[in-house]
Amino acid sequence: MDDLGYEPLVPLTTMGDLIAAHVMVAHLLSEGVTAVVRGEPLGPYPVTVGRMAVTEILVPQDELEEARVVLEEIEREASSVDVESAGIGKSPDLRVSVMWWLVAVGVLTLVIWARLARYL
Repeated sequence: MDDLGYEPLVPLTTMGDLIAAHVMVAHLLSEGVTAVVRGEPLGPYPVTVGRMAVTEILVPQDELEEARVVLEEIEREASSVDVESAGIGKSPDLRVSVMWWLVAVGVLTLVIWARLARYL
């Protein structure tokens, strides 16, 4: 503990994505581990390129081992997600997309025509 009675914060991991870092901290907090985010992207002039874009996740020294266990669980869960079965990454059929755009344009045209027909 320091002079104020706080545990010193130590780095748990670094991430290149600020949003992913906040998600990781939220997950750690939900598991009862105190965690904070520190990095250049949080400053008044966020830098999102190169080494200055790195965001650190810090935890108290006495919670470091528990945080590492949670981090390993998160990484294990992330590696077991099947992206294809979740529907992510599948490119839509172009014909279906064009058909829906044509339907949307047609409906919009009918609505505009009906509104304008009252004034003509």
